[in-house]
Amino acid sequence: EDIHPCQGCDHCGMNGPCIQNDAIEQTLMPKLIGADLIVLITPLYYYDMSTQIKTVVDRFYSRTGSLHRKKSILMATAYNSADWTMEALVHHYETLVRYMEWQDIGKVLAIGCGSRPIIERTEFPNPAYQIGYNL
Repeated sequence: EDIHPCQGCDHCGMNGPCIQNDAIEQTLMPKLIGADLIVLITPLYYYDMSTQIKTVVDRFYSRTGSLHRKKSILMATAYNSADWTMEALVHHYETLVRYMEWQDIGKVLAIGCGSRPIIERTEFPNPAYQIGYNL
């Protein structure tokens, strides 16, 4: 998709439309505004979310009020399997949840899972299924 980062220009006044008239503004943002639940899914890149999902998160600025008080889920994978691997990402997510006044429905943090075949041989698909089932 043709997407662009937030320029911090405040043209939107935190209530849209964004000056970046790209796929985020035209296609994704209307779906996010209409959604009850936002699921952030990312591989772990240097202990944070990928640039692609971070670009979308930064663009939440243009619709801050419209995106408040939703439910949310974080799902992430990482090759690293150390117990501290997801700490920075979780902290970032929890800060976003607090600021956006979201209700955190759950997190699936698949450490030691750098590829789909590895994930499929672990227990991590089960909690993801359970979160979805319990919605």
